[in-house]
Parts: sequence; C-alpha cells; structure tokens
Amino acid sequence: MAETNSLLESIVSHPLINKMIDDLTFNQFYHERLKIPAITIKYSDIRKAIWLTSILASSDFDEHRNKAQILASLLYLQNPEDTNIGRAVYVLFSRIGNLTGAGLLKCEASNYGDLSIGNEIGVDAYDASLMLELALERAKKTISSNSELIMTTRFQKNLWDQLYSNDKIIISAPTSSGKSFIIKKFLKAKIAESEEYISVYIVPSRALLNQVSEDLRNEVDLEHVSIKTVFINEDIEDIKHKIFILTPERCLKLLKYRSQNEFKIDLIFIDEVQNVEDTQGRGALFEFVFKELFTLFPSSKIIAAGPNIKNPENLFENVFGLGGQTVETLSSPVFQIKTTIKPIANNQLEITASSLRNTLQTYTLQTETDYVQKFKASTGEGLKHLITLCGHGQQNIIYSPKGNWAAEWALKFASTLDPNERIDPWLKEIIEFLSDEIHPMYHLIPCLTKETAYHHGNLPDIVRKEIEDCFIEGKIKHLFCTSTLLQGVNLPANNLFIPMPKKRHMDLTPFDFGNLIGRAGRIRDSLYGTIFCIERKENEEWSQELYTKSHQKAVQTAGEKSLERLEDFFDELEKTVSDINHETDRSAVVFFRQKYAQNPEELRKYLVRYNLPEEDIQKIQTLLELSLSNLTIPSDLVKQNPTIDPILQNNLYEQIKSQGIENWLIPSRADNKNTYTFQTEVERDNLPFELWNFYWQLADLIQRLDEIFFMTQEAFYKHSVSVSVKQISFYARQWLGGKSLRQLISSDIKFYSNHSNPKKKVNPDNAEDVNDRINKVIKLNSVVTTHILIKYMKLINDLAEPFLTEQLKEKYKFALALPTMLELGTTEPAVVGMISRGISRSIALKIFSEFKKIYNYEEMDIFRWLSAQETLKLKPIYNRYLKRMRLLKE
Repeated sequence: MAETNSLLESIVSHPLINKMIDDLTFNQFYHERLKIPAITIKYSDIRKAIWLTSILASSDFDEHRNKAQILASLLYLQNPEDTNIGRAVYVLFSRIGNLTGAGLLKCEASNYGDLSIGNEIGVDAYDASLMLELALERAKKTISSNSELIMTTRFQKNLWDQLYSNDKIIISAPTSSGKSFIIKKFLKAKIAESEEYISVYIVPSRALLNQVSEDLRNEVDLEHVSIKTVFINEDIEDIKHKIFILTPERCLKLLKYRSQNEFKIDLIFIDEVQNVEDTQGRGALFEFVFKELFTLFPSSKIIAAGPNIKNPENLFENVFGLGGQTVETLSSPVFQIKTTIKPIANNQLEITASSLRNTLQTYTLQTETDYVQKFKASTGEGLKHLITLCGHGQQNIIYSPKGNWAAEWALKFASTLDPNERIDPWLKEIIEFLSDEIHPMYHLIPCLTKETAYHHGNLPDIVRKEIEDCFIEGKIKHLFCTSTLLQGVNLPANNLFIPMPKKRHMDLTPFDFGNLIGRAGRIRDSLYGTIFCIERKENEEWSQELYTKSHQKAVQTAGEKSLERLEDFFDELEKTVSDINHETDRSAVVFFRQKYAQNPEELRKYLVRYNLPEEDIQKIQTLLELSLSNLTIPSDLVKQNPTIDPILQNNLYEQIKSQGIENWLIPSRADNKNTYTFQTEVERDNLPFELWNFYWQLADLIQRLDEIFFMTQEAFYKHSVSVSVKQISFYARQWLGGKSLRQLISSDIKFYSNHSNPKKKVNPDNAEDVNDRINKVIKLNSVVTTHILIKYMKLINDLAEPFLTEQLKEKYKFALALPTMLELGTTEPAVVGMISRGISRSIALKIFSEFKKIYNYEEMDIFRWLSAQETLKLKPIYNRYLKRMRLLKE
C-alpha cells in the first residue's frame, strides 16, 4: 500500500502532467476564448501524459482523480476530432468513475462516448481486455430501478448503495455532484417498492418549493402519489404514498400535528443543511425543526446534504445527537477555469487564468474600451462591456450581491444589445404574462426581449420558475442572479461573472464562494465552466485568496456559534429582546430562552455537549431562570413557535386568557353576519369585536400584535421594508381576497400617484417610479404578509387552542385556517388545494376563474376536472405550466 501511495504521489506531482495541464489550460482559455496564439504540444508528450494519468484515474483519492479528470477533459476539448485521444479519454473517464461526463465525448468516427442505455461500445474501438474493463465499469455504475437504467458517477453509485444500507446519512459534495438527482431517484424507487411510504423533503427557502415539486412530479406516478408543498392536517390520511416538500417554517404545522396524533414518516431529506448555521434567526429554527423531527420520528431514515462540509459527521451529531454515515466527495463531473480580470490604464485588461494546481498565467489584453472609466462610472456600466467581450455566444450568469443591483445591471446590459429580429415564442409568452400579471412597464420585459433576465428571491414564483426553465433550455443567454444561487437553485452556466465578493453587505466566505462557483459548468452539455472574478479597482486583490483557500468548512449550528462570545452573551440574556440591537444576538437569546422554557435539563445537556465550563453553564441557567421566572404559559405551547421570545409569548397568552378568545379569534362567516359588510368606525365601536367586519377585526389584531411584538420594526430593521400597521392590514386584506399581483400593484401605483406628500408621490408614466412601487409591493407581500404576519397570526391560534372546545373550534375554524390562507393568498378552498400541491398562486387563481364557470362547481373535484382537460382557455404560458406539472390530460 505504501509503495502504491508513493507511486501515486510521484505521478500527481510529475512535471510533465503539470506542464501539460498548464499549457492546455492556456490554449483552452487564451487561444479559444481570446484568440491568442496557442502553445504547441507534442503528441509524444500527450501519449506519456495519458499513460501516467491512467494510473491516477484509478486512485481512491479525490485529489488524484480530479487531476486525471481535468487533464482528460482538456485533452478532449483541444482535440475533439482525434479518435485515438477520444478513446483514451473515455477510458480515463471510465476509471475515474465519471460516466456522466463521458457521455459528452462525441466524434463522428467512433461511438466511444455514446452512453445511451442499450448501446454497446464499438467492437473495433478497444482491445479485448479494455473492452471487458469498460463493460464491467459501465455495469457497476449503472443503477437498475423500476425498469429504468440510470448511468451514474462513482460518488452517485456509492450514495445509492448507502441509501439502501444506512438509515442516518450526511452527504457532503460539491454543488454539481448530482446528490439531489440520486435522492429523487431513490424516493421514486422506495415508493414503487412500498405499499405505503411517506417522506418529507425539506428545502431552505420558498424559492425552491416549486422547483423540487415539479422535478418530483415528473418522477412519480401521480395517480398513486400525493405531492404537497403545504402540510394540511387532513393530508396525512388521504393517500398511501405522500411526499411533503416543506420549508422549515412549514414543518412547524407537521410537528404540532404529530405531537397530538400518531403517524409515521419513512424518510426525511434535508437539503442545504449548512443553513443551520444562519445566525439571523432561521438557523435556530432549522436546528429546532431538525431535532424535533428526529425526536418525533426516531425510526425514520434521515438524510442531510450540503456542499463542502468539513467533518460532516460532527455536524450530524450536533444536530441530531447521534452519529451518521458519511458520504462525501470533493470531485465534480465538471472542471473550471478560474480567471481574474483587472482593468488597467490605456484601455487594457490584465487577465490571469489559474490551472487546477493554481499556476498563474497572466496576459495583458489591448481593447478599444476604457474599462477603468466604465467601472468608475458604475459596476453595471463596466459589466455590460466585459460580458460582451468574454461571454459572447455563451450562457452567462452574473452574480449580484443584491436584488436591485441584479435588475439594474441586467437592464443596462440589455440596452447595449441589438434588437432581436424574432423573439423566441417562449420568451414572448412570458413577456405577455408579465404585462398582464405585473405591469407593462416592468423592467424585466425589455430585458427578456434581449434574451437577458434577472433572478432573485422577490420575483413572483411563476416568473422565477419560467426564467429558470428558459435559462436551462438556453432561451435566456444572460442571467443576473443573487445569492439565491447559494440556496440550491439549480442554474449552472458556461460562464460565471463575479464583480464583487459580497452577499448583501457581508463578505463572501470561502465556503460561500466555493458553493457559488460550483454553478460554472453544465454537465448536460459541457465538460467545464469558466469563472471571471472582476477586480474593478486598482487596489482590489481578493480573487486569488478566495480561489486558493479551502472551500470546505466545519459547519456550526447557530446555537453553537452563539456560545463563542460568552461574555457578550451573558449581558444580552438579561435584556428584553426589543433592547437587543443586533439580530444575531436577539436570535441567540430567543433560542436559549426557548430551550430553557421547554426543558431546563435538555438545555444543560446541550451546553455540556459543547464542553462549556460548569461555572458558565450555571451562569447561563441562572440568568435564564431569572428572566423566565414569571412565565405562566405551558412549555408545550412555547415550543410550537420556536423563533418567538417566550416572554413575549407569555404576554400574549395572558392577554388572551384575561380578555377571552372571542376578542382574539375571528369567527366564521356563519357566526358573524357583518363579516363582509361595510362599517364606519362609529358603527364598529358600538359593537363587540366578534361582530366587527373582517377588515376591522384584522386591522385591530395586527395593531395589538404590533404593540407586543413590534412587527413594523422587525420588517424595517431585519428586512428593510418600511410599512405601517394600516398598510399591513390593507395589503393583507387585498392579498387574502385573491387579488392578483397586477391588481395589488395597480392599486398601489394609483394611490401613490395621488399622494399628498411630494416626496412619496409617483409618476405612473415614469418607468423608474413604477418599478420602485412594483418591487416594494412584491417585497411587502413576500416579507410582511406571507412571513412576518402569519408567524404571529399562527401564534394567536396556538395560544388560544387550549381554550377551545370542539364546538368553539367549529365556530372559529376560519381563524384557525387564517395563517395558511394568508400565506397562500386566498380564502377559497379549491385554490388552497391547488397551491398546496405546488401550483403557483397566480396560476391557481386563473384556473379557478375558469373552473367556477362550470355549473355546480362546488360539488366537483378541481383536480379531477383538470385531468380531463387537454387545454384551458388561458394563455399558452398557463397551459404549458399545467402540462409540465402533469395536471392536464396527457
């Protein structure tokens, strides 16, 4: 073994292989991209390098196989029509275990790269021994599942085997390694094998709900499998095969239901598990949800996955309290050329490319553009010229730290492109949709006419999904994207431009940077991708440090990280949350108050696990005991809302108890004839709360919640949304009433165009004014109405529930459903049902507008009706979406 390792180490550092990689990298980037004369490479050196690399390719070490893969890929890319090199590269890819990448090897003279299932390698391609080796390797990397043959990489096949043999698994692998692909195939296989199978697929953000839902809908038999993106209590009874795709926030309802009802979950998959370390509030929620799922479903198969996690077994133990089987790799089926571009004087660009072994090759390129001045004017101005130079004819993702910058840069870039003689029909449909559903002056529209778009978390769901699909299919060439890329959105591209190493106002960590650059390279059609880090100013030097630093990280939970600043933490524990200045500190205080309120002994075990000195443990416990000594709220109620301070929860609990639930819950329409009648303030004040109309009830509840929980401050300081209680009430009522986004935006623009305050007044004919209001309305809905508000409306219900008899639950069933209806934006049960299956709200509303034209529609099942329709009388974009979701007749 020692001799083998010594041989491998001598080969991996062999000067011929290193020089070959450097020269091929130079040719691939500088010659192919910038037309600089190529370096001549001897055929004899290629033969020797292939021989040496064939030994590396069979190594058990990722580093060795990565080096073999980059050399093999570069050789093929530089010699695509050389059959001998192509055959050799196929052998190397086979030994590396990357048959997915081998499928891209094409040559008219041979079928060595044809990996179509059922196709055999040509008999004249290799000698008998190599034929046997390749056939065996192909057989080992092919998964047979439900009459489907799946070609995999070494990592994917290992993961598949571990999924069948272990119940507790943590996966650490680069973004493009294909881990989610295997998880979905495994889910499909288990459903087919089992009479009953329930799984929960946890995604870190709402932006991923529809993407994962659509992927899984195309994998499984929808007649026998229910896929839901919202947990509704009744759903657990209706069908034997179920997949719930949920955010951690949406898991809370599942946890509450399980604490009161016995049922099983067979598999829990947690994607992007590294988000558990977020110190701005959600990390603590993730940690709580994951641990509760394990506690309530101890026999479930639990799989957690994330990119580049160092010592992943430690993270699994910290989250779940027990060890898990590790499946990890540092290998990716694609490689990347990493470059740095720096504008310098005299219209020149200093371009540095680094090979796999970080050898730097710098070239000064003379251009006709003064990039120094362009970038001084604005980043967007510089980018629009640079993308044209370096990314011409290819698909490009341009990373932006902020959503408004992404839109601004996209608009500037699109304005430099020549008008298209013919806009792609798909893009044309999206443009028509945006005009109808958002506004004709929406900035995304002129971008799409130039095959350009922007993508961020505040885009409406269907718009975001259409942009993703158009980009994946090559209809959009240039995509300006925010850190949604870091949250797992699957958008690989030929080129990735990074003009600044920031995520909002924070520096990108090497871990974030590694996750981000994993988006460069599309294994479906390319063996490599190119990263362009742009050092815009003369004194900027950040790219090489981020390139060379390890992208692996030992992920800590948010709770663990808060214990690293104990002295500061002691001070914060004595304050009310409204007096704590920083969100990180507020989140940590709430997290530990929650743990103590739920179970002081469990808190002690938690602190002991992180090796805190006994005196510090006692001090934390004493401070928590003092701050929580007056709680009267039961601990099982406190834990149902783990991101809300127990002290503030107690304040609300006492008010509900003393004032009566009739003053905190909105009765159903049958119990309040005034629900939808007009009332003046005078009329309202002469009636009890339960007889006010719905708007006044909602506005009053929001006002009282704001007095306890400071919702408007939370919106402003945490999410940069300036909003009043009155505005929250108005927008929530409109949203809940099923108003389309276009209606909300038009109403908002009309209001502000007649505003008495000149500083707030907008010009409805000015595109900048209009888009400012569009973005604010979208953000207000996505942040305030469907996040902050429902969090506290849910709390009211949870605290009131112990006082409800079965009769009262019937009386207040509208109030109990209100948080879900607020999140989904409708009170109509049929629309709630559609959105809970992953259908975008705007499309669900359109479908319902057609459905309710049918006589006696209330007695019909909307999904059964949909499945009988070949098409609806709606615009093509809607019908295409419904067909893609397999909801129409096939």
